[in-house]
Amino acid sequence: MLQSNRPISYLYNPANQTPQEIRDNFVVRHAEFRRILRDIKNTELDESPQNFLIIAQRGMGKTTLLLRLKYEIKNDPNLSHLIPIRLAEEQYNIFSLCNLWENVAEELDEIEAFRGIADELERQIDENVEDCFEVIKKALIKNNNRIVLLVDNFGDMLDKFTHIETKELRDVLHGTHLQMITASSRFFEETYRYDNALFDYFNQITLKGLNQKELMTLFESLAKGYRDKNIKQILQKQRSTIEITRRLTGGVPRTMILLFEIFMDENANIFDDLDSTIDHVTPLYKHRMDEFQPKIQKIIHEMALAWDGVTLNEIKRKTRIDQKDLEGIFVKLEKNGLITITPTKGEDVYQLSERFFNIWYLMRYGRKNKKEHILWLVKFLEVWCTPRELVDRAYKHLIRVQEENINPKGAKYMTDALVSSIDNDMLKYQLEIQTKRVLEKSNFDMGEEWVIEDRDFSIEEKIDYYEKAI
Repeated sequence: MLQSNRPISYLYNPANQTPQEIRDNFVVRHAEFRRILRDIKNTELDESPQNFLIIAQRGMGKTTLLLRLKYEIKNDPNLSHLIPIRLAEEQYNIFSLCNLWENVAEELDEIEAFRGIADELERQIDENVEDCFEVIKKALIKNNNRIVLLVDNFGDMLDKFTHIETKELRDVLHGTHLQMITASSRFFEETYRYDNALFDYFNQITLKGLNQKELMTLFESLAKGYRDKNIKQILQKQRSTIEITRRLTGGVPRTMILLFEIFMDENANIFDDLDSTIDHVTPLYKHRMDEFQPKIQKIIHEMALAWDGVTLNEIKRKTRIDQKDLEGIFVKLEKNGLITITPTKGEDVYQLSERFFNIWYLMRYGRKNKKEHILWLVKFLEVWCTPRELVDRAYKHLIRVQEENINPKGAKYMTDALVSSIDNDMLKYQLEIQTKRVLEKSNFDMGEEWVIEDRDFSIEEKIDYYEKAI
């Protein structure tokens, strides 16, 4: 059960959950779970099993799905002939195929019937025996078992194998003693090119963003850990905002879980909470960017800075990449679910699928002289609030600034974003004047000099401002 005094963003880390917590919190991805489990149950011990590759960007639930499968296999008495082994998410100690079998042997060594297998395999390796899997295979035959090997970041592991080792892995998969359920945050050529060794050895499953029903199911599950009796009413009240934000984030479960606590706090300071959330997703998004080749990083950079999308010719001009290469890259990015293509009367428009990634990128890398550094907050506010709510939020922000009950960074960002979003000149002026006063008093580095022009307002504008302020 989720505890209300522990942040959801930290608690909902699958690797840190108990088996019971994994089962309790596994409320989405049921179709994929049932599909794989059905195949596992329907495959006899003397048959070659189907191997699976789960493909999705980070944060989509691959690790949770692998863990759920592991515990289901382990606890089902009808599957006692199967031995589920899940490798660590980051396999820093695996740099060859034999290293992989060493890790498997160490896991098997924890089982009474396989005691001593790790030492036996080590002796075989010392004697330069080529087939490292043979020791494991003989022990599996002796005990009438099959290994179900669950591997996260499978693409990263394959990158370390030689072409010969990839062929040797294929030969093992052709037998009946090993079934692999793998996951990767990227497509990789070993599994989809016809001339590569592992083609057709993996049934590919692509995890997409959660739909509206799935997301509400997830939120209702998370809400069980809150002691607030009005939690269901809050969820219903926020339903439209949740749906808009689901589209903004692409329905990525991990991102939506991080945003969950903002939905639950109706008095949340959006900037502070978003700033904290963006800090949480930074490792996720940085890892995603690091996985791309430099050429793709450049393309993603230009797309992320262009909130409204770009055309092929615009990307070609900014990156100086050959058009044929660009077209091939866009095909792969769309296949991965990383971009969407919108046909227009002129050129097609390309956008990043996960708009929250846009928000993160603009905050981290947006250019201040082009106001890109606040575009992320402007766009989020436009999604989060109606025009009337934006004005209300602007007045509340002004009060906090006047009372100096706000951190300087939050004051500056929120003022810039609200000034860009509301249609009330005198309120804009007051926001800027009061915020500048607070920043100067706190010696906050405002970068370029913040110049605010003096203005004369009409009687009507002043009356309108003070009536709303009151």
